[in-house]
Amino acid sequence: MGSRVKWDGQFSRAFDEQQGVRQGGILSPTMYKIYINPLLDWYQNKHFGFRIGTIHAASPACADDIVLLAEDAISLQTMLNLQETLANKDRYLISETKINFGNIVRNNDIEKEICIRQLILNDITSRSWFIYVNDILSLYDFESIFDVLNSIPNRESWKNYVKKRIETVWRQKIMIMAERKSTLRLLHPMSMNCGTVHNIWANTGLDSISIMKANVKARLLTGVYTLKSAVVDLIRIKKSSLLKQVNAIESDFRYVKSTSSNINTDYLTHGENRGHLKRNGICLTP
Repeated sequence: MGSRVKWDGQFSRAFDEQQGVRQGGILSPTMYKIYINPLLDWYQNKHFGFRIGTIHAASPACADDIVLLAEDAISLQTMLNLQETLANKDRYLISETKINFGNIVRNNDIEKEICIRQLILNDITSRSWFIYVNDILSLYDFESIFDVLNSIPNRESWKNYVKKRIETVWRQKIMIMAERKSTLRLLHPMSMNCGTVHNIWANTGLDSISIMKANVKARLLTGVYTLKSAVVDLIRIKKSSLLKQVNAIESDFRYVKSTSSNINTDYLTHGENRGHLKRNGICLTP
């Protein structure tokens, strides 16, 4: 592929493009889709390289420049082999002079000195990444960050330790919340299995529609949303209980009315007797 420079209405002589995608060219988007997209799709579909949770972050790209990220040498070599296979298939070249290799070494003295310097010089209002990590360690009651730097654990033991600390802290927080809030009184924090989720969330996809459906299902199970049939049953129960109360009140009212009639009859009878005695010169006092 050749290129020419247009300047002041005139074109320079042509020169060959040895490699790469021409910046700003008409065919650049098409060539990107042909050569770059398949490689990125392969990495994502095959779950190669580095991941942050469920997010694939192994191959960030800018134009025709790609960064390959992996946690170990085997994964990185697998990604390089796949890239070489696609390059040979599509017959394009990789510039060896532009390839750089970097490795994050955990026991690097320079990085350790930078970390200590950042922690000492920056205050809590700083946006430094080291300050943010220190805040997270304090949030979950970890040891001091200086203690961690002095005795750096291996990766597996550190992952297990972090997982247990987070589970313990959240279990304690949920227990405190369950004691203070009436809506959580039926919750049993000690019987919870941290790290596992309900089948509703375990089978939910990453798209917005699946997440919306899972929210509706969870609210139906927890009683936040009430079905129409449940509402009808509740109304029927309330009506039956109200009818029983009305019948009881009517029964009490009939009893009171009957008792009042008997009292009036007795009063009238005794009233006639009092009048008869009064006429005969006998006066009754209460």
